[in-house]
Amino acid sequence: MADGLAPAGLYCSGMPDSHRWFVVLDSMKARLVRGSRTAKGSPHLDEMASLATTFVAGEHHRPDRLAPGRSAGTSHEHEEALAHFAREVAPWLQKELTTHGVASCALFAPTHMIGALRKVIAKPLAAKLQEHPLELANLALAQLAAHPRIQELLVK
Repeated sequence: MADGLAPAGLYCSGMPDSHRWFVVLDSMKARLVRGSRTAKGSPHLDEMASLATTFVAGEHHRPDRLAPGRSAGTSHEHEEALAHFAREVAPWLQKELTTHGVASCALFAPTHMIGALRKVIAKPLAAKLQEHPLELANLALAQLAAHPRIQELLVK
């Protein structure tokens, strides 16, 4: 995934898009958000799609090598949850970006989730994403719009 800022995306027709696209996610949920500035310059965000994990805690325990019949613990379960959701996010995000004609999208996620995504996202999709290691998934749209990093990325 590319680092740095990218210009606003292009619609499939090649016409400039005045919107900026964001995906905010953590280990359990993801939201695709379209942002722009109003005529008065205020930030405006619309949630275009969302995804929740299908991971069920307790069903994916790895066996403990040192104590057969017992699970290896919660750290392994957390790793499994990350990997599971990354495998769900990759095709969902590809589909959503294609559906909306998005050429560039800012990805906001904790570093551990970005790492899990890097393992499963194909290069063409990775090329559309700019990584921002920030946890913003739990913010409401109004809070997200007010976040300094989001405001900085919005087209003026």
